[in-house]
Amino acid sequence: MDDYRAAAVAKSPMAPRDQYADLVRLQVSGKRLITEEKENALLQDGVMRFGLSLEEARGKVRTAAEDRGAALQRDIDDAAGFLLRESADTKGRLKRKDFNRVVRFYRLRAEGMMADPEVKQRVKVIMQQHKLSPRRAGFFFTRRWYAKI
Repeated sequence: MDDYRAAAVAKSPMAPRDQYADLVRLQVSGKRLITEEKENALLQDGVMRFGLSLEEARGKVRTAAEDRGAALQRDIDDAAGFLLRESADTKGRLKRKDFNRVVRFYRLRAEGMMADPEVKQRVKVIMQQHKLSPRRAGFFFTRRWYAKI
């Protein structure tokens, strides 16, 4: 019976896709946040071990994440970047209040899977990627709030 099952799996062209989908579902189950590193590892497995195209592998990962109610860190980063760009003034400066608002958004989307200092650091990195700078704030109009992150 095992030889019969192995022969049927070997002949089926959908077998690698199904095996990859099962692997992704297994890796995603029980997680609420899929980090970029984990997503990249899953994509690499899909392309290298299972012979899928990058688009197919990405589709399987997204489908599994949506089915399990997990969030992709890449999607949260994109949304946070959009909020940062929208909150910045015309010179590309961001108020502390707006920065904290994006941090709260990121924390909510990550569903508590990241600590507050880690979230602030991540938002700061996204802010730097979008070439945004902190706006001076406080009694002495300093950027100390940003440097402390």
